[in-house]
Amino acid sequence: MNRQERRRQRTNRPSNNGGSDTRRWYWFIGGSTAIIVVVVLITLFAAGVFDGGSGSSGNYSASQIDDLKEQAHLIGDASAPVTLIEFADFQCPYCREFWGTTLQQIKAEFVATGQVALYFHHMAFIGPESTLAASGAECAADQGQFEAFHDVLFDQQGPENRGYITIARMETFAAQAGLDLVSFANCVRDETHEEKVQADTDYASKLGIRSTPTLLINGVPVANPLDINAVRAAIQTALSQ
Repeated sequence: MNRQERRRQRTNRPSNNGGSDTRRWYWFIGGSTAIIVVVVLITLFAAGVFDGGSGSSGNYSASQIDDLKEQAHLIGDASAPVTLIEFADFQCPYCREFWGTTLQQIKAEFVATGQVALYFHHMAFIGPESTLAASGAECAADQGQFEAFHDVLFDQQGPENRGYITIARMETFAAQAGLDLVSFANCVRDETHEEKVQADTDYASKLGIRSTPTLLINGVPVANPLDINAVRAAIQTALSQ
């Protein structure tokens, strides 16, 4: 091989810099993607999508609270000095956790003693079975048994949107809650309250409610409804005002 051929071979040899540049480019793409993912996750957590924290757009006016109370179901004394409104979906596992822990303590400490008026407001947004369950609760309310049926629904909650909530199972729940089964079955099968449930859910969405359970205490959202100490502190603050 002569000198000219060796020079030509060196000129055509692949450069190591190309591989290095490619690796740097891959690192750049990977790093940028990771940053985007982190930003999206932070945004979703802040919006209350992944946790059971209250998700709302801010404090609410007296007229909005009055509208919500009119739509909701009262548990306790309406004349209590503090109003607590819970937005919930009967399929929501965090709502069941709230029902089984925080809510029981709040009812014992503040509702039973006449200090808090508790209102349950539908936010049936997980799926069609949420609407069916909420409609059943409305049919129970027609018989003055909303709270009893509400408790059975949460106590025996099944998986979300897997065919667990059916009319037949709702009738079984109604029997456990002590309802008149013929009246209840006719109410549910006729879809008597589905429009109300949807209207309540739409109104909650319009007000900026984004997750369940969401709690408003005298119109002020509670950051973490599953934290009994946070809820208790918010109630005590409201009582002192």
